[in-house]
Amino acid sequence: MATVLNSNDIRINNTRKIIYALRNSPPMTKKDLSEKLRLSLPTIASIATELEEKGYIADCGRTDSSVGRKPSLISLNSAACYAVGVHITTHFGEIAIVSFGGEIIARQIFRKAFTGTETYWKEISSEIDTMLAEKGIDPERVCGIRIAVPYILFPLFWEQANLQDKPEDMIDLESVPKLMPCEADLVPVAIAAGVPRYWYGKLDRDAAVVFLDRFIEGCILEKDANTGSISAKACLLGHMTLDYRGRECFCGKKGCFQEYCSAAIITDRINGLDTAHDVIGRFPKKKLIHLPGFFEAIEAGNEEYARLWDEYLDALANAVHNLRLLLNSDVIICGEMSEYVASYKAELVRKIKKIGMTKEDVDEYLHTSSLSRYDACVGAALSRIDSLVEKIGAG
Repeated sequence: MATVLNSNDIRINNTRKIIYALRNSPPMTKKDLSEKLRLSLPTIASIATELEEKGYIADCGRTDSSVGRKPSLISLNSAACYAVGVHITTHFGEIAIVSFGGEIIARQIFRKAFTGTETYWKEISSEIDTMLAEKGIDPERVCGIRIAVPYILFPLFWEQANLQDKPEDMIDLESVPKLMPCEADLVPVAIAAGVPRYWYGKLDRDAAVVFLDRFIEGCILEKDANTGSISAKACLLGHMTLDYRGRECFCGKKGCFQEYCSAAIITDRINGLDTAHDVIGRFPKKKLIHLPGFFEAIEAGNEEYARLWDEYLDALANAVHNLRLLLNSDVIICGEMSEYVASYKAELVRKIKKIGMTKEDVDEYLHTSSLSRYDACVGAALSRIDSLVEKIGAG
């Protein structure tokens, strides 16, 4: 049964449309906006006036028209407010500050092993305070903080996976936000990581996000064709079975995607580690080979590492092909491994085509992150701005 929208709902949707339309566009006139969105000029003028009064859009001068009165140009007021995104990993984290218009004001990596203690979260809060101060941003102008963490640290993950042996470092979803300097919440990392692809105008279709980090995370992102807003649902993608007789996973099953394409599967094997049952992944105190060194060795002709990487791409091609067949959506690869996958994308595409025996243009639906390792923290901040837009539309 179709949903019947009342006049307030329609105005809310139109407000979102206007903000989203201005987000990735140069300054435009109200008439141009009216034609682009197929909304009446009075509707555009009324909502634009309200948004300008609230400081979310700004007058940017006039057009160069040589006939009659020159129309005014409007755009988003990028400095209307800011959002902070944080990405937590096992051994370090990232923080990004973005403006209302999506400009990345600052981003940085901090070296801090995850403990989940109150002291840990207070140190993250202090890092945020320092970054805001360095950029001269009053915390009162921050609309919120969104923290992207592995889905495995959410209680819901363990409920969905029907697992009882939870890690000790579980996140308290209620107490952590209270330790932040501004209003805050948490989000599964894959949901955050896929958002930049939409925000910066590079994707206009539904997509499955494959977050390749120490833990493989996944989510389905759906774009509302009417308003341009994005909805997301996390999924247990890392525990999709690729080979039911394969390698044992920490979840107790065999052949999970996690055991073939996580970042850890590369580093653990080349360092002679076995962390399949160590969920948080604490490493011994010895010198380790990290991913940059692994790929440098491949380029230098290390045949053993090259075979390992070829196996990795085989498994990833299988997973991507299956997602495409199942969902008929785009696939976005994000996370620590995304920059390396991007470097070998031609080989990955070749393997996908070989599996699928299809004439479909894989490059049309397969994407890699444009922000490398910062996709999750930037995406968390951008999605926090999206949450604000929902509130703006609702008045």
